[in-house]
Amino acid sequence: MAVKSAPSGRPGALERFGDASARIIRLYMPDAYILAVLLTFVTFILALIFTKTPFVTMTQDWYTGLWDILEFSFQMILVLLTGYALAMAPVVQTFIRWLASLAKTPSQAVVLAALVGGIGSFINWALGLILMGMIAREIAKRVEIHFPYLVAAAYSGFLIWSSGIASSVAIIAATPGNSVNFIQLYAHQIIPEGQTVFSWWNLLASLIVLVLLPVIFRIMLPKDRSKWMLVDREKLMREDDSAKHVQLDDVPVSRLDNSWVLTVLIVAVALVYLISTWSAKGFSLDFDTLIFLFLIIGMILHWRPMSYVQSFYGAARTAGPLALQYPFYGGMMTLMISTGLAAVMAGWFVAISSAHTLPFWQFVASVILNLFIPSGGGHWAVQGSVATLSAVKLHASLPLTTMGVAWGEQVMEMLQPFWMLPVLAIAGAKVRDVLGYGAAAFVLGFVVYGGMLLIVH
Repeated sequence: MAVKSAPSGRPGALERFGDASARIIRLYMPDAYILAVLLTFVTFILALIFTKTPFVTMTQDWYTGLWDILEFSFQMILVLLTGYALAMAPVVQTFIRWLASLAKTPSQAVVLAALVGGIGSFINWALGLILMGMIAREIAKRVEIHFPYLVAAAYSGFLIWSSGIASSVAIIAATPGNSVNFIQLYAHQIIPEGQTVFSWWNLLASLIVLVLLPVIFRIMLPKDRSKWMLVDREKLMREDDSAKHVQLDDVPVSRLDNSWVLTVLIVAVALVYLISTWSAKGFSLDFDTLIFLFLIIGMILHWRPMSYVQSFYGAARTAGPLALQYPFYGGMMTLMISTGLAAVMAGWFVAISSAHTLPFWQFVASVILNLFIPSGGGHWAVQGSVATLSAVKLHASLPLTTMGVAWGEQVMEMLQPFWMLPVLAIAGAKVRDVLGYGAAAFVLGFVVYGGMLLIVH
């Protein structure tokens, strides 16, 4: 990245806040992997202080967690790889380029990035993450802008993912027989998404956040262009051209390698499976099905097999940080569950709660816990039982309490780099350059979602 000098303007309060938080993170934020290791040590220390679990037993729980998360880790990596390959399809690239071309100025760029990230995340968290990285890259090719700030604006849209259609917590609460549906287990109820994701208070809070995020990032845009970190546009274009270029060996069998017939046949088999399964069991969209859909849609849009293979290989460079760090978070999650530390921490807030304030305090507990367990389903597995039992005991609103946990999770994502890693890998940015600008989004989310929980009865 290069730095370009230009006249500076007088910064306002929001800009000074963004600049200060970014500077602090840039100076003192360790690498995302180092952060995962440090949080592991903190988890051990807290468990030693607040639980009676022997240290040797803790190490065994931690070791078990490292590998228990492997299935989830590989699912997340495949979501990223198949989603990235899909996004590299010519028709999708044409749409993203058109979308990016709508931004003519730095202000328009951050507004567009935040809106794309937010709308994409509300539809589906994986789609949102991929679109964030892609739109940031494409905008940066056209508009001179502080690139880490642009990436942060795009990622801020993730603030509404757990309020959206693919909310892990809401889906669990609406699914009979789910192993962690504590609402069904303790309250003997199923909460449909009409009472959570599509409730008026969730939609209103999400709309407020979606409207205010672009406004805040527009106001907070650094005016001193001498501090801007600009991308190498030619490098971005070369990387994208390289990802699109298909190399075929000059041998007869290369025709088979690039035959659209193979694409049609394998997609036909996939469609038969999907149609027959959904006809018999009804429509469902778990992680495996989402990956499967990304896979076959990507194949169709690329049409030629080697075009898809080339894009998939290009996506593989984004997966390294995830493969390294996910096991550490799996170890933390298992350690917190097995020792009872998570229940102890969530219980602190139950002690000061009433029927009206329980959803808010579970929201606060969720914000804290998500620093250690930044996973939707895993997070609910840790906190959900305490939240549900407390709601039943205090006669608090189950939908509000449920979404309080979900909202706390997404708010903390603004300061927890776990889910930012795929975006950074696609965009080509560094976590310590980007994360600090998420502080403003964190404050916005805490005020809007926390306030809504206190207002709604």
